[in-house]
Amino acid sequence: MDFEKVVNDIKDYIETNLPGALAVVEAAKTDLALGVPDLYLLDYPDRDIKRAIVLYIFPDEWKFQHTSNVRHEMSNNISIFITLRGSAPTQVTKMLRYIEALYSLLNADDTLGNAVEGSEITTINTYKTVEASDDSQALEVVLRVRSLVH
Repeated sequence: MDFEKVVNDIKDYIETNLPGALAVVEAAKTDLALGVPDLYLLDYPDRDIKRAIVLYIFPDEWKFQHTSNVRHEMSNNISIFITLRGSAPTQVTKMLRYIEALYSLLNADDTLGNAVEGSEITTINTYKTVEASDDSQALEVVLRVRSLVH
């Protein structure tokens, strides 16, 4: 099982399709420009990166369930963490619209472009400030993914 490939394939799926999902939300709600992430990183959040919008993807807790002597199901949580910089009064609205776009994207294809057998959103968290920064908010979507391993 190529764990790195699974996570990179999920990252590629999101990087390729999130701009379209954001465009759909922007077209329906024209009062606020959302923009797209400046960076898509396979990494843990780093407050020293000074970009307006950064999307981080990182895996957490791999679990295995044996279905036979030669096959088992792998499941793990993938955190998608987005930081939004800016102090405009519309930041909360922007964060909610990013959640809307991610929710729509991740539920449109539970295989995430055939990266996994299936996936589901388990949690969405929002953070008012990131590491005591006045101008940075964040959101986290925790995605549980499943794959068969031979």
